[in-house]
Amino acid sequence: MIWFKYTLNQCYIQIWKRRFTNLKSGRHNSVSIGPHDINDMSCSEFDTKLNASLEKWKSTGIRGVHIKIPKHLSSLIPICVKHDFEFHHTHKTYIQMYRWLPSDEPDMVPRYANHFLGVAGFVLNKKGQLLVVQEKYATYQHWKLPGGMADSGETIPDAGKREVFEETGILCQFESILCFRHQTEFRFKDCSDFYFVCLMRAISDDINKCDKEIEACTWIDINEYEKHPQITDTNKYIVQCYRQYTDQCSQRFSIIPEDVLNVDREKYSLCYSAKSIQ
Repeated sequence: MIWFKYTLNQCYIQIWKRRFTNLKSGRHNSVSIGPHDINDMSCSEFDTKLNASLEKWKSTGIRGVHIKIPKHLSSLIPICVKHDFEFHHTHKTYIQMYRWLPSDEPDMVPRYANHFLGVAGFVLNKKGQLLVVQEKYATYQHWKLPGGMADSGETIPDAGKREVFEETGILCQFESILCFRHQTEFRFKDCSDFYFVCLMRAISDDINKCDKEIEACTWIDINEYEKHPQITDTNKYIVQCYRQYTDQCSQRFSIIPEDVLNVDREKYSLCYSAKSIQ
């Protein structure tokens, strides 16, 4: 390629364009730059190319620019700040920065996730007893349902089964969503929490608790649990939800997931709805 045909600014644009021929395009007519695009750049090279590209993107109608910077390239962060990039979110291994380019339009880039997803198991054995635990490092001691945070990419039923097994050693089968709680200002002041309670049936009975996390674990009669002095109002409410679920007439409903094709028609999502059961 003969570079002397271009002005200095055009030259850098062409270098950037050649280097980033596979830039990902996103919603709102945006571009995304990944670690592989900047991995071997010096700070001065990155600064020059970013400046030239921003001017080009503004003139061609690009509205948003996202840059994912891995930990080993953290020296590039001040350069992005100098070019008016903002922090979008962080991870253990990277930081994501972005800039909204139009000056005459409101910033349309969605904020990063602001909710946690917790899942608990309302696990019953063949005797109708409920599985409850006491955490080893609780702020105040009480009997609660086994559960915890869902992992990335994990479904609600799978998260519930995994958490129950990790904390208690009990294998169980998902039956229905029993209820869920939405709590604002859950952690870090600006993060809320969805807490789904899954009705489950125990496949095994022998408890093998996780000694690192769980202080005590037992099967307990539901009536006894509901009247126990060490039960929270939330767990009392969950027991009441279970009673309403079982006290229905001959026709009962379970909230269960079904696979539904996404808008891209490439992947499936789980959609939950009430289904009649006998």
